[in-house]
Amino acid sequence: AGPPPLRDCEGDYVVRTRAELEALYGCRTIGGSLTVDGLPGPDLGALSTLEEVGGDLAIRDAEITTLTHLAGLTRVGGDLALEDDEELGDLEGLGALARIGGTLSITSMRDLETLAGLGPVTTLAALRVEENGALADLAGLAGLTNVEGDVLVAGHLALTSLDGLDDLASVGGDLNLIRDWALSDLGALAAIEEVEGRLTVDRAPELASLEGLSALERVGGALT
Repeated sequence: AGPPPLRDCEGDYVVRTRAELEALYGCRTIGGSLTVDGLPGPDLGALSTLEEVGGDLAIRDAEITTLTHLAGLTRVGGDLALEDDEELGDLEGLGALARIGGTLSITSMRDLETLAGLGPVTTLAALRVEENGALADLAGLAGLTNVEGDVLVAGHLALTSLDGLDDLASVGGDLNLIRDWALSDLGALAAIEEVEGRLTVDRAPELASLEGLSALERVGGALT
């Protein structure tokens, strides 16, 4: 038997079991939101036909080690959230993802060492990267030029630079760098010209100066 005929799957889906995942095999689009919550591993094989999620895509507390079966995904209309997927080491498999309509949130990913593998996203509604213990840089965000809302990069032990944000020119909300204990260089922010909200750098003991913000022309709120 060959692959199933592709179909457009309406509504929202919550996937907690392998059987619920297998039921989505053949979905080309999901009209609403898809939440993968606490799924046993090792992968998302049944989503290999998925090209588009109209709403939010959240993958939380899943025992997966790879996202490679999402290689066909080109668009998420709402937020993309990866949270507490403790065995995932990279984002390989998201390389075709060119549009995220909402917030990109990557939080509490214990083994995530790199954001490499993420597709060529140029604009986000907001960016939240927080409490990823092994993350060393933000390399997968290369090409991101505009964040319409807030940027939060916080709570990292291994993050030494913000490499990956080199093309970011505008932040429409606040830019917060907090509790990034190993951060020693802001050079990757050299393209930022405007932060509409507040700019906060706090508890970054390895950071000797704010050198790197050389192109910054305007901060709408406080600089702390």
